[in-house]
Amino acid sequence: MEKTQHRTGVITNVQISFHPNQALRDYIQGLHGIGKVQVAGKKRMDLYKLKSSKDINIRVSGDTQPCISFGCCLILDHQLLVTDSGNQKLKRIDTKKMTVVDQCSLGCYIFGICYIHKKEVAVGCQIPNKIQFISIENKMMPTRKIDTSHLCYGITMKDDNLYVTDWGASLYVYDINGVLMKTIANDISGNKLFFLSAYITINNDGDKMFIADWNKGLVCLDGRGTHTSTIKDSDLNGVFGVCTDGRGNLFVVGSGSHNVVQYNEDGKKIGVVVKQEDGLKYPSSIAFHPGDKRLFVTMRDSDVIKMFDLE
Repeated sequence: MEKTQHRTGVITNVQISFHPNQALRDYIQGLHGIGKVQVAGKKRMDLYKLKSSKDINIRVSGDTQPCISFGCCLILDHQLLVTDSGNQKLKRIDTKKMTVVDQCSLGCYIFGICYIHKKEVAVGCQIPNKIQFISIENKMMPTRKIDTSHLCYGITMKDDNLYVTDWGASLYVYDINGVLMKTIANDISGNKLFFLSAYITINNDGDKMFIADWNKGLVCLDGRGTHTSTIKDSDLNGVFGVCTDGRGNLFVVGSGSHNVVQYNEDGKKIGVVVKQEDGLKYPSSIAFHPGDKRLFVTMRDSDVIKMFDLE
């Protein structure tokens, strides 16, 4: 911009230009958004009841092995992503049409999956051990990855950090660029928290974490990773999957007991929501759509996932 001013003693014909801070520009472009909008409904105190159920077949042309659907997560537009470890594929399901609409071959065993933002998810992998990022914009395809020294099993995200279990005795915290920030393995007394850590979820407020452990039960941590309690329940055997309803409740999967049990976030048991006689056999992961009150449950060694409408 050029400006000329007379009779003021100010230098005239000054050329003014602006040069942006490139580091700041790069940082802003790397952000996933300017913040998060959370819509918190009134806390629900009573037990969800099963209205109906349907099967969604996830087997597609080109599958050469039995489907082993270990992980799932909901994304936008009523779409569900499912990890089929048997065929080493990530599959995208249109839950309205109840059909697979996209698939992505990864060439490794895949387990948990979490939503990063509207264009990307992250998947826990084995052989090789890594966190694989997948673009979900248009057709799914793998992008960058984070190599790890441990199996990556359950995975979730909070404040741009990834929380990853290892189907073992530890919970790892990575930043979004793959720097290991923290490893959580013991309580303040030095006792081991986990034996076979599976899937993990974090409540809406981000101040409570819940890790399903096959042997220990449901391990509860505060937002800093400090152990608060462990839930053991005779109704749950082989605790495997866990998710929240966004209204103060948890759905917990008993893979060995073939059921889903509801608790509140303080660990109080509300009751059994889905039972073996409702069609569950070795369930693994779970996802819930609060608007539709719809529960999705994957099952190991099955070509179908279960879709339950609740009330």
